[in-house]
Amino acid sequence: MMSPHRGYPLTVLFTSLMLLLLVGPLFERTAFGAPVARVLFSLVAATGVAASARTRLWFWISLLLVLPMLAVLWIAPVLGIRSINAASLGMRFIFLMVVCVAILARVVRDRVVTLETIAGAASAYLLFGVAWACLFGVVEHLVPGSFVIPAAWGPTGETVFESIAPLIYFSLITLTTVGYGDILVTSPLAANLAAAEAIMGQLYLAVLVARLVGLQIVQSDRNRP
Repeated sequence: MMSPHRGYPLTVLFTSLMLLLLVGPLFERTAFGAPVARVLFSLVAATGVAASARTRLWFWISLLLVLPMLAVLWIAPVLGIRSINAASLGMRFIFLMVVCVAILARVVRDRVVTLETIAGAASAYLLFGVAWACLFGVVEHLVPGSFVIPAAWGPTGETVFESIAPLIYFSLITLTTVGYGDILVTSPLAANLAAAEAIMGQLYLAVLVARLVGLQIVQSDRNRP
């Protein structure tokens, strides 16, 4: 078993996710938008593998998933084939969900709340949101027009990755149940997935936050003189 305390892999993963969410959109409407997005997602993938490597099994599972995923991620824009783009989104969804489950398993097993525990809980939450955005992208491929996105948000290129940026936004506001209503869902499949995401987001906060607070209370009681 690999040591769970070697460095700060969960904190690094959380940082890479924030870079993807905050830096990526700054380049969205520029000629560098697609390459920057792919670089940032590759960074998330690499840190995700490192963060999920609590055991050799999880490490090899995530590594076997990430290698073909990254290959397709970088090849798909060059080929410009719609089916390959859809496959790229599907592979990203599977990989992100596997990493999310691995990190959640690690967080749940922790008996002491540390910075890594909090970073892991936050990272799993964001990973779920980004993964669901990729799933929404697959739905848009299968049922074109499932999402009505404001024209001003339109992608600057022809690859799928540019069009996934608004779906990441939609996924995160759905996960947090903010729901501004600026992006509309028009297909039953997309609507049901959005509803499922909103439910999972609320359950996640209710269950995991309660557990972390409970662990912190127990930890504080033990440290009292």
